[in-house]
Amino acid sequence: MTDARLEMPEMRDILSTRITDATEASRLSLTSTVNAQSYRIIDEIHSLREIHREAREHTSRIFANLQSRKGYFKGEVWDLAPGDIYLLRMEPHHHRHGYCTVESSNTVKLIRTYQPHIGNEEDVMKQLDHDIDVFVRPRHPNIAQVFGVCRSPNLPAIIFHGSMQVLVGEYLDNIPVQELIPFHIKFLRDIQVCLVLEPEG
Repeated sequence: MTDARLEMPEMRDILSTRITDATEASRLSLTSTVNAQSYRIIDEIHSLREIHREAREHTSRIFANLQSRKGYFKGEVWDLAPGDIYLLRMEPHHHRHGYCTVESSNTVKLIRTYQPHIGNEEDVMKQLDHDIDVFVRPRHPNIAQVFGVCRSPNLPAIIFHGSMQVLVGEYLDNIPVQELIPFHIKFLRDIQVCLVLEPEG
């Protein structure tokens, strides 16, 4: 009976139409899904391009800002001008030590100044450069860290973080006797660390 119905021309046409409609509906559904997915993918690609462009612009701005920033010496410590440094008190020594404040910081700093005299300015600047290299490198809790440098011939100086440190001579004058030997042992270890970290030449 089923075979006889299929042989009827109108049943064949109905079946053919339904198959064609189902195929077309399936094709349209598939095309719609692919289009929707492709639009979503295209939108994501555009979004990623925009994010990439913004990141590139942001990186360029940061790089330009760092390039135009003139505040760092060797990329590590502040490069200060004499007008940025306000001397508070100086102690007379071969290298004068004292206390200062700096325009870009709100805390008192230790300062080591170098005394150029007529004819030895170049030697003083060489000594300053050498000392900067020596003091910038050590990262040790008992060695004062460099905050900044002033390479002006008018005020060659190294500025250190912190004002709690005192000169060794002052400290030794006030240290209790029972702490003298432990202090010297620790002091020698710290100096050895500094010597290991000092650049050659």
